[in-house]
Formats: sequence, structure tokens, C-alpha cells
Amino acid sequence: MLPPRTLLAFAVSVAFAQTAASPSGFEVVSVKPSDPSATGMKIGISPGGDFNAKNVTLKALIRQAYDVRDFQIASGPAWRD
Repeated sequence: MLPPRTLLAFAVSVAFAQTAASPSGFEVVSVKPSDPSATGMKIGISPGGDFNAKNVTLKALIRQAYDVRDFQIASGPAWRD
């Protein structure tokens, strides 16, 4: 499991990467650990511009934020998967 500060920092960086064309900033960030037995994953932006991710790995967030493929993510800690 990721330390809360690491998750928060990454969530903020992903949010900024997703909304680069709009004014930067956010009102609330909530990061919670997923249930390890949960299935399925969801990444998206609501019509109001809110970024939402549920049951998503760090690697999946990196892929989404930077529009890259797995082979382009060269290194990182094992927990990113």
C-alpha cells in the first residue's frame, strides 16, 4: 500500500496533467486505499471537470496522465503495479 503522502502527491500531479488547458487548482482531493479484493477499475473526468479513479494502480494512472504504454514506463517501485 502506498503512503498517504505519496498517493496525495501523485493524485495532484495527475489532476494537473489532465487539466493543463484549464486554470490550475483544485478544491478537494480525497485518496483512499482500495479494497484488495475489489475488481474492475475506473478512470475518468466528470462533465464538471472532476478527476475520478477507483481501484486503479499507480502504473495505470501514469499511463492515463501521460498517454504512454507500459513499455514506456521504465522503472519504479514494485508497488506501482
